[in-house]
Amino acid sequence: MSPADLTPLDRFPPADIEAWRELVERELGADEIGKLSLPTPDGILIKPLYTRADETGGSDPSGFPGMPPFTRGATLLGTAPVSRAFEPAADFALPARDGGEVQLSKLEGEVVMINFWATWCGPCRQEMPLLEEIHAKYEPLGFTILGINVEPDSEPAIEWLDKNGPVSFPVLFDGNNEVAEKFGVQGMPSSVFIDRSGHVRHVHAGYKPGDEAKYADVIRDLVAE
Repeated sequence: MSPADLTPLDRFPPADIEAWRELVERELGADEIGKLSLPTPDGILIKPLYTRADETGGSDPSGFPGMPPFTRGATLLGTAPVSRAFEPAADFALPARDGGEVQLSKLEGEVVMINFWATWCGPCRQEMPLLEEIHAKYEPLGFTILGINVEPDSEPAIEWLDKNGPVSFPVLFDGNNEVAEKFGVQGMPSSVFIDRSGHVRHVHAGYKPGDEAKYADVIRDLVAE
C-alpha cells in the first residue's frame, strides 16, 4: 500500500484520525507518520496528528467545531467575522536563516503574517514568490512576513530558497514543530495574521491561486488600523 491508496483526509472523519494513524503505521511503518502528506482541497496535510480535534473537546463559536483554541475570536478567511475578543498570539523565538533569532513579541507594533511551510508542499512552493511580492509592497507600511519552515532538517529549505531565489522576509526554522503546535497548525501551508497589538485576527489554511488577493485585503485592513 502507498500513501495514494489511503483515504484523503477531506473525506476521512476527524473523529477517526487515530484509526487512520494506526492504518498508516501498520501499512507504511511508524516512521512514515512524520513525513506523510496527502492532498486536501486547499493544500497539503503536514502531519496526521495535526488533524486531531481540540483536546479540550470544545467548539469554536464561529461554527467550526474542533478548531484549535488559538483560532477562537479570529476570522477564518472567507467566513463571517465572529464576535469574540481577539486572542493574543502565542509568543515564540526561533532561529533564522540569517543566523540570528526572531522573537514574535519584539515585532509588536507591526502587522505580522506568519506563514507555515515546507519544501515538500507544492502549494507552499507556488505561493512563495507571491508572498515575496506582498512583503515588498507592504513592508513600508509596518508589515512583515515570518516564513516558518516546519521540516526537521533545515537544509532542504535553505537549498530550495538558494535555488529558487531568496526571499527578503525572515525565514525561521521550527524543526521540532513546537511553534506549529502552539498555533494549532493543521495543514501546509497555513497563514496567521496578527495585528499591531499582537492579537490573532485572521487564519487561512492551504493555498490556491487567487488566495494572495485575500491576503492583500486582510493586510491593507490591518495596516490601516
